[in-house]
Amino acid sequence: MKETMRRQGTQAGGAPASSKQGPAQRGAGTRLRDATAEPAVSASVIPAPCASPGSDPKGSPLPPCDAPRLRDAHVYESGAALSSAGAASIFRVTSPKGAPVPPSDGAQAAFVSRILMLVLAIMLVPALTAGPASGAVPKESPRLASLQIEIWPEFDRPAALVILNGVLAADVALPAAVSLRIPAASGGPTAVASSTGPGANLANLKYDRKDADDFITLRFEVPGRVFHVEFYEPLVTRTPERSYTYVWPGDLAADRLSVVIQEPATASNLSVQPNLDAAVAGQNGLFYRSAELGALEAGKQLPIRVSYTKSNPRTSEEILKPNVSSSSPVPNTGSGKAPFGWVLVLGVTPVLLIGAGAAFLWWRRRRKTSGAQPGGGFCSQCGAQSASGDRFCSKCGAPLK
Repeated sequence: MKETMRRQGTQAGGAPASSKQGPAQRGAGTRLRDATAEPAVSASVIPAPCASPGSDPKGSPLPPCDAPRLRDAHVYESGAALSSAGAASIFRVTSPKGAPVPPSDGAQAAFVSRILMLVLAIMLVPALTAGPASGAVPKESPRLASLQIEIWPEFDRPAALVILNGVLAADVALPAAVSLRIPAASGGPTAVASSTGPGANLANLKYDRKDADDFITLRFEVPGRVFHVEFYEPLVTRTPERSYTYVWPGDLAADRLSVVIQEPATASNLSVQPNLDAAVAGQNGLFYRSAELGALEAGKQLPIRVSYTKSNPRTSEEILKPNVSSSSPVPNTGSGKAPFGWVLVLGVTPVLLIGAGAAFLWWRRRRKTSGAQPGGGFCSQCGAQSASGDRFCSKCGAPLK
């Protein structure tokens, strides 16, 4: 009866705890309990002391610290996004023999790369934030001590010649890089030059150009204090009433600005905006108007408008230049050979004169060197020598005197 009740109790309540459970079963229970509780434990929590030694299913004893290793492995496999080096440094993973696991080569390379990039960025910050040193990288918009804008309408072309003369300020380091815009309608500059100072000889400069919609940007390096730029812009000359407007784009600041306008030859009713001084006679008999307009800030445009009346289609240079062909015409004889005949006569005559003089000198020398015989003489006609007593020349038959 007791045995029957013991069997029913076993079937209803499960297997009772027995004092005969082996150490392997007790150790396995401890490991399972630690692994189940691990997701709620932070990585910073100090691991619990090692459980009592157990055994694996084959009966081999487990090392005392098997539970902490399983707990660390469970944390790593349950989704912690860390590299092997990071896991080793945070959780202090050890090998089965107790030695620390070294970080992988890939993690070391990535860490060194990040450090080098950080050091490089720190080194570049001062270079990027500091301004350029004097003379190292010249500015493309240096300040000018003076700027002179000259406009010569219809000087040597049926267009407006614009001349820009700039003098760099004394504190601008040389060589200085200059960036300047000219109208796109000009097609480009006809001259870009530089000199050491006002009045000195100009030397051509190399320049770079960049074409845009309304402007052509010129970039050049000025070795001296003065730069000189020339270009032509179209000018309508179909009607007597003519006008032209140039707009300074304001690329450079100038302490002093002056404007000079050349009046076209035979032009009348010339007016300029802004107002300039009265006309003064200049070179080639042309008249010039000029004025000092003070300082000019960078970025401020200055329009200059010129209007006048002129009915002569020729340029000022053509009107003032003498006509060499009409002042000294070449005579025309109709045959077209007269100039050559005169050249031939003038070339042959000196040769003939020289030959005749040489023959005369030779004859006189021969006459002096040929001595006369005693009692004889010479024929007065041919100069032949005669013997004493001859009455007639033996050579020409002329009577002897």
